Amino acid sequence: MKGSISKLNLALNVAILIIMSGSVNASIVYTEDNRTVQHRYDNYRFTELSYNNTYTPSTMEDDFVVDGQHSYLTPTGFYANGSGDMYNPGTSEYSHDSSIFDISFTLTTESNLLLTGSLVSGSNSYGNYGGGTFFSLYNEDALMYRESTLYINIIPNEYHNPTASLLFESTLGPGNYRAVANTNLESWGGGSGEYEILANFAPAAVPVPAAVWLFGSGLISLVGLARRKKA
Repeated sequence: MKGSISKLNLALNVAILIIMSGSVNASIVYTEDNRTVQHRYDNYRFTELSYNNTYTPSTMEDDFVVDGQHSYLTPTGFYANGSGDMYNPGTSEYSHDSSIFDISFTLTTESNLLLTGSLVSGSNSYGNYGGGTFFSLYNEDALMYRESTLYINIIPNEYHNPTASLLFESTLGPGNYRAVANTNLESWGGGSGEYEILANFAPAAVPVPAAVWLFGSGLISLVGLARRKKA
């Protein structure tokens, strides 16, 4: 009888493991990393003063901490904080400090996404024509552009320094996605921009097949019956 109970207990543990396996961890596989910070200055009268410095992560998924961006990627989400500015008064000088957060990734399981953050943009005293700060999230498996854009927010460079909050909640299926943030798009005059993004992916609820529940409850009944017989 003891041997029968041991076997039933073992079978019960296996059933519990099967049931628990219905809950999986959200997992992200990063496929492309185009995070970039550029510090550029052009002086057409004094070319020796000009420079163009570009920084990128040394390897995929590295924490990226440089002047202009702090970002990191994890198997369950990502974070990015970036800032940039532009000076283009129409004279012989031109400077542009840009911060681009651009990653592509694959979701291996259906996941619930909670994305929060903020955008800030502003113009300097030389005025501004065009430009701004933006964030967008794309489904790269979609065939049409309108369908591929899951979320987008953009604010222009203006004197009153507009701000915008980011908030996006959705259940995303397995597939390929891309997230992009950029500060101070090219414009005449100049301005500045900042972004902060936090994205967390949690596993979507995975229904456990009814047969597994029946199997587990049946085993529990058998264990109870065996113990009563032993008593």
